[in-house]
Amino acid sequence: MSMLRNRKDRMLAASIFVLAMLVVLGIWAASSLLQINNKIERTIDLSEKRSNAILTATSAVNSLETELVRLVIEDDLSLIDLGVSSSIETNELLEESINNLRDQLPNNDDVKWLAILMKEMVPERKEIIALAKRNSDDIAFDLIEYLSPKITEVSEILAVLIQQDQKHINALLRDYRNREYTTLAITALAVMAGIAILVSLITRLRKASKKLDRLNLQLEEQVDQRTKQLEESFDDLTENVFALEQAQAKLVESEKMASLGVLVKGVAHELNTPIGIGITSASHMKEKVMSFEKLLSSGKLSKKSCEQFIADSQSCLEMVQDNLEKSSELIQCFKKIAIEHESVHEDAVMVSELIEDIVTNHDLTSEDNVEIELEGQAGISAFVFKEALLDVMNNLIENAIHHSDDTEKQIIEIETQVVGTDICIVIKDKGKGIDEENLAKIFDPFFTTQRGQGRNGLGLAVVYNLVTHLLDGKINCKSRPGEGTTFEVTFPYKPAI
Repeated sequence: MSMLRNRKDRMLAASIFVLAMLVVLGIWAASSLLQINNKIERTIDLSEKRSNAILTATSAVNSLETELVRLVIEDDLSLIDLGVSSSIETNELLEESINNLRDQLPNNDDVKWLAILMKEMVPERKEIIALAKRNSDDIAFDLIEYLSPKITEVSEILAVLIQQDQKHINALLRDYRNREYTTLAITALAVMAGIAILVSLITRLRKASKKLDRLNLQLEEQVDQRTKQLEESFDDLTENVFALEQAQAKLVESEKMASLGVLVKGVAHELNTPIGIGITSASHMKEKVMSFEKLLSSGKLSKKSCEQFIADSQSCLEMVQDNLEKSSELIQCFKKIAIEHESVHEDAVMVSELIEDIVTNHDLTSEDNVEIELEGQAGISAFVFKEALLDVMNNLIENAIHHSDDTEKQIIEIETQVVGTDICIVIKDKGKGIDEENLAKIFDPFFTTQRGQGRNGLGLAVVYNLVTHLLDGKINCKSRPGEGTTFEVTFPYKPAI
């Protein structure tokens, strides 16, 4: 489509160019013809002047001989004076005409010879006038006969000049016609070529326009067809989205049930041991009581038996109490996992000072082989769920201590600062680190690598739940084996001042 439009634009530009060239050619042809016409007019004007001079000279030459003869024939002095005046005027007119010819044809040999002849005739002409005044007619006629060949030669030269002038005019007219015909022929050919090019371009433009119209029609049909397909696809997509939402709802429900099943299984597993130990201890205590009653009823009870009974009872009761307390702690952890916003409230606290109090209350000993360094921004006053933040920091610090390297002293760095609209707390240790396959599981309930060391795997699960749900924040963990672990906790900064 774009190629056709570009082609159409190029043909339009070519048409405009051809039209412009035709206009330029027309202007050139008109200008050329006008120049030729002006040149011909100037030449014809000069030729007319030259012809007039030649004709005047010819007439004067013819009159000269006649005037001289009339001058000799007349006997009356008054008529002779009149003839002399007429002869002088005729001679002056002839000289003026010859001078005009010399000006117009300065390099013409005939004109030069004509001037020489006129100079040669001046003395004889004057002599004839003088003889006529003295009535010496015979001598005057002899001089007239003597001048007659020269006058004839002058007439012939003038006739030749007339012929040359006519030939020159005819040559100019032929040249004008030839140039005119050439210019007109070139113009006609150029116009015909331009018209042919324009016809070709217009034909191509029409074809391109028709093709473009067909393509537009096809494109509209394709757009309509594609629109229908998109509408059908959209309807299918809507149905698929609805089906997907239903499937997602079922999947979420299934995941909830699966998570609930895992949680119930974990709770059952974690509570099963202390409760089982408590039941076992209680059963053992019951047996001891029954044995003690038998000894008491039979009268065989001794001091040693009483002391043994008391010792066994104390041991069983301590075991029952320890496991009940452990079960209570587990239940408290479960309650923290399921904590709701409505059950707690936000307090205005100094975040850095609160973390410092948490570190101080940990009461680390030399046996812990751990040192905690506090860094970052002081004086951050914010509204926050204080108890939730306490539990988060306690669990993260405990986690860092328990996973520290026992061989050398470990430093735990805690940095607090405001970043944009969030409070960011970074807890970094240089302990053992976490294996890559375990890194994605650390926030799962009951996941721990130290179950045999009394760890229940709920600490980080509680931390994750408190940070994401109660503090409305995020927690990230970066770790590599042997390079330590870094936890980054961020939650919205709500200034208290």
